[in-house]
Amino acid sequence: DRCLDMMKGMTSKKVKQFYENNFIKIKAPESSCHAYNPQFGTLYRDHVLAIVRDVEDLIELGRNMNSCPYYGTRDTIGYAEVVVLPYQSLLSKETREVLGIDLKNNIVIIDEAHNLIESVAQLHSIKLDGSRISQANAQ
Repeated sequence: DRCLDMMKGMTSKKVKQFYENNFIKIKAPESSCHAYNPQFGTLYRDHVLAIVRDVEDLIELGRNMNSCPYYGTRDTIGYAEVVVLPYQSLLSKETREVLGIDLKNNIVIIDEAHNLIESVAQLHSIKLDGSRISQANAQ
């Protein structure tokens, strides 16, 4: 969300963008974030979906395209046929909503399921020390 804060009040500038092994000039938003470029979101998405990529590949692709790999990949999830992510992200409703993941009519495969109960417990638990309990009791 810090990225979004940096983008407030953007203007336009011309930048070189990497496209099909060449640099082309485009009009892009000017912001504190050099990599945010919604005009190239579709191009980044197409590159991401063309082949299976891991996190390091996505970061490198973002650098090569001068595009934000975080937001670019996040915006690509809705177009993907297979999404691999930590199941802690899948279990959290808020995270699913932010990522645009809808579980309805989808198949979920959980690897390392023997850790699932512990993850659910951690996700829905909070640890309190004595001082916090005392503070709450004093209020």
